[in-house]
Amino acid sequence: MKNLCSLLIISFFAISCSTTAYISPQKNAENGVGKFLSNGKEVGLSVRDSSTVAFYGKRKKREITLFVLFRNESQGKYINIFPKNVKVYGVNPDGSSDQLHTYNPQKYLKRMRNRQNLALALSAMGKAMEDYDAGTSSTTSYGTVNSSDGTSYNYYGTSTTTDESEKRAAQAENQRQLSRQARQAALYRNSVKNGLLMKTTLFPGSYVAGNIIVKFKSYDKYRLVVPVGNEMHEISFKLVKI
Repeated sequence: MKNLCSLLIISFFAISCSTTAYISPQKNAENGVGKFLSNGKEVGLSVRDSSTVAFYGKRKKREITLFVLFRNESQGKYINIFPKNVKVYGVNPDGSSDQLHTYNPQKYLKRMRNRQNLALALSAMGKAMEDYDAGTSSTTSYGTVNSSDGTSYNYYGTSTTTDESEKRAAQAENQRQLSRQARQAALYRNSVKNGLLMKTTLFPGSYVAGNIIVKFKSYDKYRLVVPVGNEMHEISFKLVKI
């Protein structure tokens, strides 16, 4: 349990930024479901003969992020873990349930990459417009000219000059900013990828943990259903603001 708490505390910091609501698991002693606190946040715990599941999470905007830990407690059996088998249901007032959409890890990362690429493209367009105007200055002149026959003419004109050295410096700075944004996007995408739960095999005494992303839909109560081998873990929870 000490190692489990340590892992959950470390993982909490990775998903605790800009949250709107946290998971509040509901105890159920008959089903072996309890909860404890990790860094002030509630963690659900479900214990069966051959497996243990612990989880906590948050809702941010239109997604619920669940950090789920699986441990194989069996003496001689390996267990295959498949993220797609983890289900979250919204519970209606009449007791019926609606399954929420769980994002496939690969499709979720692809969607994130597409959104990042769009943001980078829009940023590049803005930088290109800045490059076009960089180092450019306009001078406006106007006055009156008198001809030999006594006729007066008004004139108005604009001249444009470009400082090439200033323009090159602006272009180089904008390129550095775009490169930095691309690196930051890649780093963030990789951090999300490394945190997502992937399919794996658990040998006796081993554990695996990772994030599962669920599309948010408002309900008063939710139910997490986690099959592990031949055992089923069910934990009810609510979303509460802190």
